[in-house]
Amino acid sequence: MTLPLPTRILIGTSQVIGSYWWLILTLGGLAVWAGVRFLRTERGRLFRDTLELSIPFWKHLRRKIILQRLVQTLATLLRSGVELNEALRVSSEVMGNKLYQEAIERVIFDVQNKGLSLSVALRRTAMFPEDICRMISIGEETAMLEAMLDNVSARLSSEVIAETDAATSLFEPTLILIMGAAVGFIVVSILLPMLQLNQLVG
Repeated sequence: MTLPLPTRILIGTSQVIGSYWWLILTLGGLAVWAGVRFLRTERGRLFRDTLELSIPFWKHLRRKIILQRLVQTLATLLRSGVELNEALRVSSEVMGNKLYQEAIERVIFDVQNKGLSLSVALRRTAMFPEDICRMISIGEETAMLEAMLDNVSARLSSEVIAETDAATSLFEPTLILIMGAAVGFIVVSILLPMLQLNQLVG
């Protein structure tokens, strides 16, 4: 009798790993080395930063982390008396995402050369949420920009902590499900031929 499909898959996988483990390790090591070298290039960094803002669930948390870093650093620098354009330039370096860094460069250009306010320049990039742009606009109108940035930073920080805790609490059951599915597949692959044999003998 033909062995069940799960059993054939398990046997085939075992044979491939047992016969070509050296090739698998070599190709895996080369892939990791090539990936690390690529991510260190300008193009690789742009690819990574674009990808991390496209992954479902993760992209929302990542955006909030980037924005929290920006507004927190910007508030600290402005309160210390640093000029706005220089504060934006320094703040962009801590965001850790090339797409947002390029957006801040456009903001700096609009503020410096077109005379736009910070909130309007941020809104023109289409990279910053409308509620944050509105709060920054209120801070500019009331001459309390630093305080408003602190409020935005505190809100983003609490949201990041809440979402991180939620993701962490989901990680353990997800890992258990994946391991359970793998173990279950192996058990089924072993038991199915025995059941077939019993039926044949019976």
